[in-house]
Amino acid sequence: MKKFLLFLSLGVFGCGNTADNAPANIKKGDEFYAKKEYEVAEYYYEKIPDDSPFYLQAQRNIAAIEKIKEQWADRSVPAADLSNIIVTDHSFNKDFTTHIPIHRLLFFNRNKRNIEMVKVTFSYQDGHGSELATITTEIPIRLKGSSQNVAEEIKPGIVSDEFVSTTARIVGARYE
Repeated sequence: MKKFLLFLSLGVFGCGNTADNAPANIKKGDEFYAKKEYEVAEYYYEKIPDDSPFYLQAQRNIAAIEKIKEQWADRSVPAADLSNIIVTDHSFNKDFTTHIPIHRLLFFNRNKRNIEMVKVTFSYQDGHGSELATITTEIPIRLKGSSQNVAEEIKPGIVSDEFVSTTARIVGARYE
């Protein structure tokens, strides 16, 4: 669902994949790459057509992202250790203009190893407790072993329906 909402929002607000739009797409891709939001960066790089002077640069960046993803796979936290990463506090605000929820999570890492990223699924409910949407996002965070840390200003994506509550569930993580 997150990817659908992500691509829907990128499709509405993103640039087209023509040579004329290539400079804007490479710039957007570079911005997201710098923020370590690799899936979004890759989306913009893939929009650059092969007849663009930016094509080779975009392909090099996509290759770099693939190497990063390979490294991540080797450092994924196994399910047994994942249960030792806990959300101890969760609060949120709503941006009524953009329909983007803004979360604050306090994590506690009971593992001995350091964590560099936590993947969280947010579920949004209406006043009757019915689920309206779910969005999964990766949160870069330095979370030392046997410690806690807060992640603020988490904006997982657009929730177009009016929600009154939300839950956060950890579905993945990556060791440093």
